[in-house]
Amino acid sequence: PLMELEASDYSVSVAQKEAALLKSRSEKEELVFQKASAEGELTRAEAAMAAAGAQAELARKERARYESLLKEEIIPQSQFDLVDARAKTAEANLEEARQAVAKARAALAGLDSRASTLGFEAREAEAALQKAKLDLSRTVVVSPLDGIVAKKNAEMGKYVQKGQTLFIIAKDGIPWVTANFKETQVGS
Repeated sequence: PLMELEASDYSVSVAQKEAALLKSRSEKEELVFQKASAEGELTRAEAAMAAAGAQAELARKERARYESLLKEEIIPQSQFDLVDARAKTAEANLEEARQAVAKARAALAGLDSRASTLGFEAREAEAALQKAKLDLSRTVVVSPLDGIVAKKNAEMGKYVQKGQTLFIIAKDGIPWVTANFKETQVGS
């Protein structure tokens, strides 16, 4: 190699990017478990809603029967009021179950959205890690061709700029000379 740049900052950057990638992957795995739990919660909420729907339907039918019995004055008002209250309670339970299903669906949709975001974050972390590794690999400067260093514009501890010429390499096996001649001396 022609030279080696101080690599500690780049090594630390690689370690940080690796940690970020591992964190992103870990969060994604955790989200898989959360999503499974949310799917189970949705299934339970849907089952509870179906049961509440059946109870509400039964209560509506019972109220309709008791309403006709009340009109024919076969039962007292208090008995009808009791059946009517049970029907209203069943309707309220059904509405509560519907809201629980909607909440479970919203939670699942939120987890799906988070999973998508984590997927992008994981790809971004992977790209950042690859860039950090590339930067680290560039701390060792090698010549693109075999030869000798003809001119050196870099010293240890000196800061350099991007694109700055640090070395001039003379290719091995091809002799060359840099000389200044007057035109009158070239032919002689």
